[in-house]
Amino acid sequence: MVFALADYAGRPCNAGTAFEFIPNKTNPELSEAKRALVDAGIPLEVISPIVLVFRFDETELSWYKSGKLLVKGSPDEKQATELVNRLFESLNRPRSGKD
Repeated sequence: MVFALADYAGRPCNAGTAFEFIPNKTNPELSEAKRALVDAGIPLEVISPIVLVFRFDETELSWYKSGKLLVKGSPDEKQATELVNRLFESLNRPRSGKD
């Protein structure tokens, strides 16, 4: 699966303390997101059937079963967008030794 920022619509969350990215169309299966994060060497802090919680570039993120990606502590659109773009670049990077 290829992760692309163009497949998401970003907006500040209702609480104003985070920025969320909602999938425009089909959301990735949480198992696909988990596999991509693990393959990229990103440690998962919480793994549940409804959410994955992890840190990327010293920022906490939550990836929900619905496909929503929540960037915590960053209500700034530019910062959150740049962070998610770097995350997706990392997840899409080819891994050696993987089929």
